[in-house]
Amino acid sequence: MGAPVWIFAYGSLMWNPALAIEEMQRARLKGWQRSFCIRLISGRAIPDIPGRMLSLDEGGITEGMAFRLPESTLIHELEMVWTREMITGLYRPVWAEISLGNGHLVAWPVSWE
Repeated sequence: MGAPVWIFAYGSLMWNPALAIEEMQRARLKGWQRSFCIRLISGRAIPDIPGRMLSLDEGGITEGMAFRLPESTLIHELEMVWTREMITGLYRPVWAEISLGNGHLVAWPVSWE
């Protein structure tokens, strides 16, 4: 048995995780802040008037939710979140530490443009 895997949610994943969740807690990420830093030219946007999408940028603190994934379906859940959040290539994952609502610290992958 390895260390538990936590996913930090700060936007749409927080409201609609669509994942099997073993445990969830409020969480805080220091050193990263929400920012509309992704430029979109699809959907209702056009190159001359781009849309913006929320992501994380360096600096500040982000409040969100942390989801601990079940070990029994871990690979499946990671594939699901990767397909949902990472398939477009907009984000670059890195590991960071989050503070859970219960005071524990855990590492999780951060994604940003």
